[in-house]
Amino acid sequence: MRCPYLVYAVAAGSCFAAAAHGQTPHLWSQSTDNTSLAAGSPACLDHGTFENGLWRVYDPLAEGWDGDFQISVCRFGVEAAATTGGSQLVTVQLFANPAPGAPAAPPLPLLGSADVVVADTVVTNQTFVTVQFDPPVYVPGGTPVAVKVCSLDGHPQGDYFFIGSNTAGETPADSSYISSFACGIVDPVPVSSVGFPVHWVIDLVCERLGDPGTPYCETNINSSGAMARILAIGSRTIADNDFGLRTLDLPLHQPGYFLMSETQAFVPYAGGTLGVLCLGLPLVRFSQDVLDSGATGRVDLVVDLTQLPGGTVVHPGDTWNFQYWFRDIGNTSNLSNATTVVFE
Repeated sequence: MRCPYLVYAVAAGSCFAAAAHGQTPHLWSQSTDNTSLAAGSPACLDHGTFENGLWRVYDPLAEGWDGDFQISVCRFGVEAAATTGGSQLVTVQLFANPAPGAPAAPPLPLLGSADVVVADTVVTNQTFVTVQFDPPVYVPGGTPVAVKVCSLDGHPQGDYFFIGSNTAGETPADSSYISSFACGIVDPVPVSSVGFPVHWVIDLVCERLGDPGTPYCETNINSSGAMARILAIGSRTIADNDFGLRTLDLPLHQPGYFLMSETQAFVPYAGGTLGVLCLGLPLVRFSQDVLDSGATGRVDLVVDLTQLPGGTVVHPGDTWNFQYWFRDIGNTSNLSNATTVVFE
């Protein structure tokens, strides 16, 4: 059997030759031209393409974003794809990159992923694929994101996938990366360093997350290894009725619900919980909205300010505090930190 080698896609019919709540969506693109594709993308191939990782790294600080944000869409070009069945599955993964620049050696912390079915196409088509993240992928402020487009192993059945690229330019330079275990490229390297002067077309659609609340009251870590964090999402203007709550860093697949109060407190291990109750009495419980943290360790609740539990009414100028109670592993319970919101 021949050893695998990097090849580029050429014209059809030819052989392969060696060689939620958020703000206005914003498109991040490192491509000078992200609307056209040209032949020339490489991939590790031998009787079909092996699994290839096609990477870009986006630094929010370079975009002038220092707050939390979310990624809702990835858009990438497809230069050529062919299978025995007419389509193939491609996975897009988003990783927390520890430092700006080239993707670090895996494993990186996985922020989220989504699959998309890519129909067979040829290089003469200008084909772009949009991948929707549902729910959008939350990214803490200042965290660089490594995006990886990865097709399934098409060897040895002859299936192949070449991502879309062109030579129009990219910023920063040498910011298209490739990895392929079969071709000996274990850690991502600039594609130019392996002899291919092309630039991937991989864009992200992001939204800043406005937090109308002010966090307070540290609590204890839970079995996820982190302290659960609560965020207020949307608008604090009552007339907008566009307010929500989100909690992150929860243990997976555990139920819980939100609490609210007009007063603050600091009561460790209240009611037998392992956390700190940061709200004073009386408590308003969203116990009719029991949520499950699922596989992401995150919950979201759209709050109808006109239909609060127990007939609670919020007026302009009122200050309310929010916290999240949840079950933890081993039949225990815990609490997030808290946030306070002054409504208008």
